Amino acid sequence: MTYDTILSLSASLLNDGARDVYTNTVQLPYLNIARMELEEIFELNNIPVTNATSGIIEVPQGQTHIGFEQEVVDYGVLPGDLVEIQQLFESYSGQNNFIPMTRKETLIPYQPGSDLEVSYFRIWMWQKQKIVVPAAVNDIDLKIDYIRKLFTFLSVDDLEDENNIINTSTFFFQHVAGLCARFIDHDDARADSLDGMAGSSLQRSLGISIKAKQPIMTRRRPFRANFKTRRNIY
Repeated sequence: MTYDTILSLSASLLNDGARDVYTNTVQLPYLNIARMELEEIFELNNIPVTNATSGIIEVPQGQTHIGFEQEVVDYGVLPGDLVEIQQLFESYSGQNNFIPMTRKETLIPYQPGSDLEVSYFRIWMWQKQKIVVPAAVNDIDLKIDYIRKLFTFLSVDDLEDENNIINTSTFFFQHVAGLCARFIDHDDARADSLDGMAGSSLQRSLGISIKAKQPIMTRRRPFRANFKTRRNIY
C-alpha cells in the first residue's frame, strides 16, 4: 500500500473522502509522527524487521574508538541506521573468523600489564555513542548485530512510495486520522476512538511478529552460575 493510499483512507475516516480538508500536505506531518512512534515501539519490542548485521568494520592497529564519523583515514565507521548494539564480533583482519566479544561497563585495567596492547579486543564498552576497545597490536575486523532505524522523514514527493513494513498500514491510517482529529479538529472523542482502533491494529501487528519468534530457543545461564563456579582462596 502506498503512503498516498494510507492518507486517503485516513481522510475517509475523518469524513473527508474528497480530501477537501485533509490533503496530503495537511496530513504529512502526522504521518511522519506516526512513523516515529511505530519505529520506537518496534525497536523496544525487538521486532525482527529492526534487526540488522553490519558489514565488516576495519579497525587499524592501535585504534580504540569507533564512532559514526571517521576520525582516522581508512578506518571504518558505525552504520548510520544503528540504534542499539545487540552483539559485537571480532576477527583478525581479512580472516573472516568472527568470535563474539563481551560488553563491559568500563575498561579500567586491574591486572599488571593490562595497559599493554592486546592481540584480540575481547571486551568493549559503549561510551559517548562510540564503541571503545583496548588498543590492539593487529588490525581487527568487527561485525555488529544491531537494532536499526526503520524510517526517515517523508516529503510530499515520497508519498507514492510503498509502505514496505508488513502489517503496519492499518495502524498508520487509523493513527494519522486520530492525530488529525485531536490536533486539527480538537475532537478528543473521535481521536480517542481512532487511536483505540490504531492500538488494536498495532497489537495485532506486534502479536504476529512476536508469535513468529516463539520457536527460537535462547539458552540462559542458571541464576548465580558464575558465583557457584568460583573457587576463591583466602
